[in-house]
Amino acid sequence: MPQPIIFTITEAGKQAALNANADSAQLKINLTQVAVGTAQHLATGNETALTSEVKRGSIVSGDIEVVSNTLRFTTSMSGDTKTDVYEVGLFTDDGVLFALAGSNTTPLFSLHPDITFVIGFGLSLQDVAADSVTVSTDPNGALSVVIMEQHLAAPNPHPQYAKASDIQDHIDDPDAHEQYLKTSDFVDDHLNHVDPHDQYVLDVEHDQDMDDIAQEQALINQWQNDHLSILNPDDSVPNPHPQYVLKSMFNQAIAALNQRINELAETAGVGAVLGRIDVTFTGETNGYSQVNSTIARVNFTLSTSGSFNLVRSGAFANTFISDFECQPASTSRRLELNYPAGYDPLEHEVRSNNTSIAEKVDGTGITFYVPYTSDTDVDGAKKYTVNATYYFEIVKI
Repeated sequence: MPQPIIFTITEAGKQAALNANADSAQLKINLTQVAVGTAQHLATGNETALTSEVKRGSIVSGDIEVVSNTLRFTTSMSGDTKTDVYEVGLFTDDGVLFALAGSNTTPLFSLHPDITFVIGFGLSLQDVAADSVTVSTDPNGALSVVIMEQHLAAPNPHPQYAKASDIQDHIDDPDAHEQYLKTSDFVDDHLNHVDPHDQYVLDVEHDQDMDDIAQEQALINQWQNDHLSILNPDDSVPNPHPQYVLKSMFNQAIAALNQRINELAETAGVGAVLGRIDVTFTGETNGYSQVNSTIARVNFTLSTSGSFNLVRSGAFANTFISDFECQPASTSRRLELNYPAGYDPLEHEVRSNNTSIAEKVDGTGITFYVPYTSDTDVDGAKKYTVNATYYFEIVKI
């Protein structure tokens, strides 16, 4: 629920009203401006100014409702930044804080940049004589409110846009796009046509062609049977056509060939390189150090060939290895590569020019060491350098 805005007429405001009644020359006090602030507090009536004023604007419309003795007024303003308003003050033309509304919990309202905020207020004048108060408005500000009200009341304030009713009429039109052929007409004509696809053979014609082919094949088979019975009626001629290979001999040759093909297939690819990774490591410490050193960045270049390669992980996630530790008692650092999916130790083997290669404990890949060298100056400080190139191949065994 929005925070109610309840004004309290200040003691200074009441005094200004009394002074106006007593001064026949002044006659009335004139309310002209509305100010807003960000200080959180409740109005006591003793204030003479806002605690933390951030914005002030003119009254753009206002009047006194005689029956209820209520002052009603409107102002408009916008914020330079988003501003939560906790205090609102109504000022006279000579700068007197006539009335104040405040909140010490939630904002009364908020101002936003590039958005003109129009707000109307009501203020009971029961504590002062209503006839001693007048309201002066900003004619330009009032014009903006009138223009906004006319805009909201216009039957079609945005003629550049299509009305929803017009869009609905278009949707309801049974033939909104008469320049196009209706789907129903096209589909019905197509389906009812005797031969809508004359580039293809009709099913009935295809069936007839197949029947004709079957009859011709039957005649050929019959001729072959008759031919064999004539040439070899008593099976006395085992090979009536010596210029041709006997079917039995041909089948034996085919069987022997298939057996040899299977034998070759079993040994095919043995020793073949299924995939290869080539990687070069380079890096060095910035200078000499008396303590254990770390190379901040060891760059590596990596290229692959083949489709069955070891998988990069861990230190290989980027294009360099960071924090490459170098210890005086050691000369290398351990790195890892994982087996690809489908790797079978009974059928595959990893080969490399890195002699430190070993299988990971969990059997999911390999480990290897990248060596580094050190150079010692006259003070015993060391400088570490990495410069190595390796290949890793998956070979069929």
